[in-house]
Amino acid sequence: QDDPFGIWFGSRLPLEELRVEDVGARRFPAVIARIRANARIVHFLGVHASNPVVPSRAVLWRAQFAEYAELMGSGLDGARIVAGDLNCTPFCLTFDGFLKSADLRDSALGHGLGSTWYSPVPGCGLPIDHVLVSSAVEVLEREIGPDTGSDHRPVRVKLRAL
Repeated sequence: QDDPFGIWFGSRLPLEELRVEDVGARRFPAVIARIRANARIVHFLGVHASNPVVPSRAVLWRAQFAEYAELMGSGLDGARIVAGDLNCTPFCLTFDGFLKSADLRDSALGHGLGSTWYSPVPGCGLPIDHVLVSSAVEVLEREIGPDTGSDHRPVRVKLRAL
């Protein structure tokens, strides 16, 4: 995709399903996958949400969260993971509402927050890239990766489907 809202997905584990859907608008693709992890199926949604910096984008951004909740809500059996640039901190009301409506939790709980988005002022970055999991997923490890030349730092998590 020729704008900053593209997305990439890779898996070492076998895929049962993989598709890309536009969520909220044509320029905001989401990766939807069902991954086989041993005898378990893991439902995965990879996203790059709009940035809510102007009113029209904020409306789109909220609509995307509603659509994410429909795609990955608690109606799916087993382990569920949502990962990506959500363009919000974990202190945002929309983020909190999404976690509740999709019955997910932030992988940062118990592992500490870290800035994932670049700031030219040292120590003033924001945690806007997230890995969210259902109760059928255990977070074994979580860390924010090093500067790789992007304006975002990677979030690395080690998970186990229960």
